[in-house]
Amino acid sequence: MDLLTSLSAELSARPALAELAAAMRGQPGRLSVGPLIAAARPPLVAALARLHAAPLLYVLPNADAALRAADDLRQWLGPGAVLVYPASDAMPYEHMSTAPEVIGRRLAVLQRLADDRRPTTDDRRPTADGPLVIVAPVKALLQPTLTPVELARASIVLRRGGEIRPDDLLRQLVELGYRSGPTVEEPGELARRGEIVDLWPPADALPLRLEFFGDEIDSLRRFDPGTQRSDVRLDAVMIGPPHEIPLWNRALAVARIAALDASGLRREPRLEWDAALERLEAGERFEGRAFYAPFFRDGLTADGGRWTVDGGRSNGATLLAHLPPGSAVLLSEGQFLAQHAADSNEQAEAQRARLIEANELPPDFPRPYLLWAELLGETGRQGDKETGSLFTLVDLSGNEPDDALRPPEFVPAELFGGQFRRLVNDIVARIGKGERVLAVTSQAARLQELVAEALVSDGGPETVDGGPQQASLPTPSTVHRPPSTVHRPPSTVHRHSPTVHRPPSTVVRGAAWRPGGRLAAARAEPDALHRR
Repeated sequence: MDLLTSLSAELSARPALAELAAAMRGQPGRLSVGPLIAAARPPLVAALARLHAAPLLYVLPNADAALRAADDLRQWLGPGAVLVYPASDAMPYEHMSTAPEVIGRRLAVLQRLADDRRPTTDDRRPTADGPLVIVAPVKALLQPTLTPVELARASIVLRRGGEIRPDDLLRQLVELGYRSGPTVEEPGELARRGEIVDLWPPADALPLRLEFFGDEIDSLRRFDPGTQRSDVRLDAVMIGPPHEIPLWNRALAVARIAALDASGLRREPRLEWDAALERLEAGERFEGRAFYAPFFRDGLTADGGRWTVDGGRSNGATLLAHLPPGSAVLLSEGQFLAQHAADSNEQAEAQRARLIEANELPPDFPRPYLLWAELLGETGRQGDKETGSLFTLVDLSGNEPDDALRPPEFVPAELFGGQFRRLVNDIVARIGKGERVLAVTSQAARLQELVAEALVSDGGPETVDGGPQQASLPTPSTVHRPPSTVHRPPSTVHRHSPTVHRPPSTVVRGAAWRPGGRLAAARAEPDALHRR
């Protein structure tokens, strides 16, 4: 068992955490947890993930915060246990398409949650055991996606030895929105050469090659689009949709767009509008196609440009509808997330008003995003009985709301402000009291050397072990953390380094565990680590 796993196990055994985990396993509802400092949230979420059988969705205010949290959680849980559900960079009412890699990562999360509908031999199916945490910025949740019903409708399971006419398969894939061409070079494309069909589902890291013998699938393999070499043979695969937009509703979308009153548009926007309508009708892929996404979705109404139904609910076009029963949604400061969503809506509404005033947008154009109240429900209800998704909403707050569950005690650490000698003395004093000290620093070797010298001078052990094997006394150990998870001057940060070996510390991204029950944190200024 590595050090972080051991620490997480200790944290999971705390009565306060066990109480919280039990509450999350109860009936779906709302819970508040606080006070909880920001630095303590990743280890707390990781510990909860180990205790919770169903997936956890951890929501943060923006993309940068989500990526940092995902990096932190991967250190505690492993890379396969954490997925990021990203947001599109496109702003509402902007003629810009979502990047293919973003579409692929979003679809991959949806398909991971639907893994119980996959064949057991699918090479992308994750193991059923082990924790799963999905990390998402709030913007990603407010951007609509496929409903669970639409995802199931657009998913095709193929098995080696199964029979399907190649022409029927291609027709079905084109209807879903795949683009046919001479070769497959990008996600969402397909190509046929005689008895060979290549296609690239966006949620997959590599494209697929199907070899037919008549109507029988003789071979299923992954291949490298650069070299065209294929060597990974499969028994079964699930082909997912090429996009988050239900493109198979093209006829319905075109009819809706044509019915919209665009007579008031200026000449240039009107020409662009008519040209886009023709390209959509022809099934073409073009930059800005996502601008018309609301017209493809079910439940579109003319009520104030809304496309939601049933009193402002999301109609299932959200990640929350894909969460299996028993899941939990953890909010990093729910009130701040709600305010962030409200600010985003205010900016989008201002942009909408400017475009309408400039005669560049029809007044009845539907709103292309969700509101916070639509996402979670006006009356505080969670989940969707129609889709079977029921979850618990947990607000991780820095305050102490009424009726809040108290988490294990984390306390802010003292800042040493470059006083490196005082930091070393503090570590030595803690070790002398029998505390375990976990230091997170890019200067691991230097800190280990100075602490060892101080321990010897105080009559402690002659060496300090910085490796995975610990001495009999609570000496430092090694923590594997990416440098980007600790705030340091730019010159000391290697943001793309995969793994850094660091000595133990009182720091777990600003907070750390004391076996006595309190958690504290310490921070060393990197420049001071060179001084003695």
